[in-house]
Amino acid sequence: MKCLVKAHFNSLIKACIHFPHDFKVSYNEYLGTYNLVTHVLEPWALKQPNHNALIFTDGKVTETMTYSELLTQADQLASSLSHRGLPAPKCAIVILPKIKPWWVINTAASLTETIISPGSLMLSEKDILYRLKMCEADAIFCDISTMRKIERSTKHIPWRILTDETEEEEIKALPKDWVSYHSILDEGKGMKPIRKKFNGHSIAQLFFTSGTTGHPKMVPHTQVGEWLNLQPEDIMWNVSDLGWAKSAYSNLFAPLLSGSTSFIHKMPKFDSKTVLKTLEEIPISVICLPPTAYRAIVQEDLSKFKPKNLKRCASAGEPLTEEVQNFWKEKTGIWIQEGYGQSEGTISCFTSPGMKVKPGFIGKPTYGFDLKILDSDLKELGPNEVGQIAYDLKRSWPYGLFKGYYKNEELNNKVFVKGYFLTGDNAFIDEEGYVYCVGRNDDIIKTAGYKVGPFEVESALIEHPAVIESAVVGSPDKERGHVIKAFVVLREDYKESIKTEEGYSALVKELKDFVKNIEFVDDLPKTNSDKY
Repeated sequence: MKCLVKAHFNSLIKACIHFPHDFKVSYNEYLGTYNLVTHVLEPWALKQPNHNALIFTDGKVTETMTYSELLTQADQLASSLSHRGLPAPKCAIVILPKIKPWWVINTAASLTETIISPGSLMLSEKDILYRLKMCEADAIFCDISTMRKIERSTKHIPWRILTDETEEEEIKALPKDWVSYHSILDEGKGMKPIRKKFNGHSIAQLFFTSGTTGHPKMVPHTQVGEWLNLQPEDIMWNVSDLGWAKSAYSNLFAPLLSGSTSFIHKMPKFDSKTVLKTLEEIPISVICLPPTAYRAIVQEDLSKFKPKNLKRCASAGEPLTEEVQNFWKEKTGIWIQEGYGQSEGTISCFTSPGMKVKPGFIGKPTYGFDLKILDSDLKELGPNEVGQIAYDLKRSWPYGLFKGYYKNEELNNKVFVKGYFLTGDNAFIDEEGYVYCVGRNDDIIKTAGYKVGPFEVESALIEHPAVIESAVVGSPDKERGHVIKAFVVLREDYKESIKTEEGYSALVKELKDFVKNIEFVDDLPKTNSDKY
């Protein structure tokens, strides 16, 4: 029986991940000693040393980094960090723009067994200090602008490493008691690479994920994560900010595990025209964008859009409306493959290649996730009944699901209940097994005794030809508890019409079929990657 289980596991791994060598290890050997460099990066670098692991562009200059170069620099950095008179960092906060060192640091960390906690460039000094304290970080890799925020307040941190694209820029700005990233990298030249028996179960990434209230939660993960079924010939473009868990999954683990290429555009803020131009000029085969980005792109003139090599489009982060899905298919001939996941559970539901696409639905549960829809008493609901998404853990632990919030037993006791992990998201499953996401539990608006999901109202509003985007919230009301309020962004050709009282009244009358309280705004707040 054990032999059959091992053989089955090995066949599953082979089917999911394109390892560059024969996969002849057992379940325990694989998980127990797994290492991103020794099991993935190094074998790929030996098999395809000149294959690009990374392609960067700012729209003018394009740079690359091969698998061999990434391995060499990861080895140099890891060896140098281990021979500087201090113990190698146990936990490092990494706050960087989209530059090569981010990938080198993340891969080198698997050799030094350093926990990486990524952060966004938008973090304030207060945010960074909170994270340093909570994860007990003894190192920080950051760019010049971030260094200037925290230079005085982080003198207690043993490793403070200023990281830029060139050593020249680092040296110009280097303060006392800080170290230049490139100087550490150079010191590692000629040092013996670190090769030993690693602990594959140890924490590799520590993500901070925010809820609607309170401080961000700490979500630990190991080094394993793949969901896009990439091939070595693929060039994958994921626009996520490097501070998100999504970047680790889609910019780091998924491309490396598959021996494919990660494409990175350095545009400071998401721009639809730049995305379309890039897809026409560079042979990107797979893209992953949040729904807000797709909504912005479909406002452009797509009649002459001819991507150079685009074959697959993915979306994650929030539900995608049927209107955008159908419009994208009409203009490009490609269905958008939706995925559902969280920082806690990577991707648990996905419209995988070859699966029938049902616009509005996020696909079916991925392998290993025994996804259930539960009511408030944790009883399983039937088809088309709305309840909370939960993962049944009683038979097995899903591949990619974390083991609990870091140092937060109170919260763990709330989400791990009676053999389930409760996601906090509401959905229903139809008769074909497809999942339709309604929204967060804590986003549900209770008005006059009814429960309303913001996504349903937002989707209805977007169907109106005047509306580009909308955000729906609950506004306090003495009689009904809350009333539904919508913030609406209009298309350019409608903005002039609402400047007259007649035009304004006519449009509001039409939109009030969906929601009574409407405020027109020029834009909705988003991250640099165009996500709410």
